[in-house]
Amino acid sequence: MRIAGKEYRTIWYDDGVVKIIDQTKLPHNFIIKDLETVDHCVNAIKSMEVRGAPLIGATAAFGIALAIKENNDLKFIKKSSEKLVNARPTAINLQWAVHRMNNKLSFIKSEELLDIALKEAEEILKEQGLSNAMKKSGRETSEGVIQSYIHAGNKIGAMVELKCETDFVARTEEFIELTKDLAMQVAAMSPIYIYPEDEGAANVTDEEILISQSFIKDPSLTIEDMIKSMISKVGENIKVSKIIKFDLS
Repeated sequence: MRIAGKEYRTIWYDDGVVKIIDQTKLPHNFIIKDLETVDHCVNAIKSMEVRGAPLIGATAAFGIALAIKENNDLKFIKKSSEKLVNARPTAINLQWAVHRMNNKLSFIKSEELLDIALKEAEEILKEQGLSNAMKKSGRETSEGVIQSYIHAGNKIGAMVELKCETDFVARTEEFIELTKDLAMQVAAMSPIYIYPEDEGAANVTDEEILISQSFIKDPSLTIEDMIKSMISKVGENIKVSKIIKFDLS
């Protein structure tokens, strides 16, 4: 999410510290909390400062990394793993993340453990975010915004309606910026022409075609990638509801 012009993730590692957005304070207050030890991660899970299965799993993964940083000893890491699992014994994602981290680190040299652990925790965070996006895809989207883009020369323009679940997310700078980017994409790329040679193209909606396109500003990303990334950040379902293009050229 983007707050006051700056983009934030729900959890990240920075200069030896795991940082989280305290979920117990949202939406009225935006508080970043530092987790410096594995016990801090355990307490964050117990107190529900991190919520949702994917975020809990990622916190546990980073907790293993902090345990290694705190005391690179197999007995300590094993004990820390047990603490994390017991923080919420019924959380399947938590158990899975701890098990995966321990398996990954089983045959790694001690001097390489921290770097490998941090990389694996980041990978778990990424995978859990994408999985979470898929699970949210069926949830109702009743809020959102409409943004427009006018191409140079004032001959081509586009409007996009992007929907989400809550007004809180709809009003964030990042959500609004994504909608603006989609409007620019529509104006520049003409979604109805992306697959002109495909059989059955007439049966595919403009919205479906749009999300399959490569992003004009970064061809390594598709529009679908961008939307899924946003879903994983804000924890809500997001979908393109309507697009309109105007062309007087």
